[in-house]
Formats: sequence, structure tokens, C-alpha cells
Amino acid sequence: MIAESLTKLHVVPNQTSINAEYYHGVILKEYLLPVYTRTKSTGKIEERKLVDSMLDSIFQQANATCHTAQGTTAWLRMHNITV
Repeated sequence: MIAESLTKLHVVPNQTSINAEYYHGVILKEYLLPVYTRTKSTGKIEERKLVDSMLDSIFQQANATCHTAQGTTAWLRMHNITV
């Protein structure tokens, strides 16, 4: 979430473990990545682009195991997302 735009909120189902596969396969792929493809500068806040360029942004996350796993860091690099 930033002042100009929003991503969808993801509620993790009960009894679900957030491992690296779930984190980048569901949360990043289905919730974060689509936001980077938005092109609108105006309109509903949930439809506006998150940033002008992925290169102008830094995606912040904690040091949870699913965030620092090799699969996650490789996925973020592949999609040119700076952490």
C-alpha cells in the first residue's frame, strides 16, 4: 500500500503455512505482480498504477523465511522487483 494506490488484501486461510512456494506463488504472483502492470494514473485507488516504474520502487518485506528463501529471491529478481 502506498498513498496513491492499493493492492488487494490477502487473507491467509486457517491452517495454511506460509512457505516460500505459497508466498511467491500466491501472494506475490496473484496480488503484487498485477499491480505493477496497471497503467491508470487516475480513477479508483485500487485500479491506479502503484509506481511509474518498477525501477523506481523498493519492495519492503521482513526477514521471514518465506521472504528470504532462494525461490522467493529468484522470483523477485526474475520480475525485476528491488527488495
